[in-house]
Amino acid sequence: PRLDVVGLAPSTYLISSTRGIVRSDDDGKAWNAVSGLWPDDFGSNLCVRDDGSIITTTRRSIQASSDLGLTWSTLVIEADDRSLRCIVETKDGSLYVAADERLFRFDGTSLTPVYQLNVPAWLAVTADSNAQVFGVVGGSGFGGRLEFAITRDGGSTWTSQSLDTPLGPEPPIFDAVITNTGHLFVSYSFGLIHMT
Repeated sequence: PRLDVVGLAPSTYLISSTRGIVRSDDDGKAWNAVSGLWPDDFGSNLCVRDDGSIITTTRRSIQASSDLGLTWSTLVIEADDRSLRCIVETKDGSLYVAADERLFRFDGTSLTPVYQLNVPAWLAVTADSNAQVFGVVGGSGFGGRLEFAITRDGGSTWTSQSLDTPLGPEPPIFDAVITNTGHLFVSYSFGLIHMT
């Protein structure tokens, strides 16, 4: 998503947008920019992990916070031209990143490709309680094409689908959710898609 809001603790919230990450610890009465992070590097999601820590992507790095977003540390910096867009966690603690035209697994220090699309990957998705179910959603509004891929067995096999769409805005995808049984729902510029 281009805007993500997460509740971290009573009265404490973080917002990530294309203008950076801001934080409130008074139920949203006052907001302050998170220091140490460049505002133009964000516009990605905030992933609150099962252990309470937060992880997010910038265009070229993966950042983590263990103190409700007060301070951040860099886990990895991508030296090449890769554009990191979204990070999610499966129920077993595995991390997946949507970047370029791929879905990557992140082991804490490096990215390993697990699935290739033919369009820019915008979102990684995971099921709430089934660690074997996850996927990637991508598309190009200017190119008029969306692609989706999901696995129900931890990445051994994949089901994919593509959809040609009218030319539209970039990014063409607003959000995506995958159920524990592998039903994928994608909201995009022209409606809602359900992939089984």
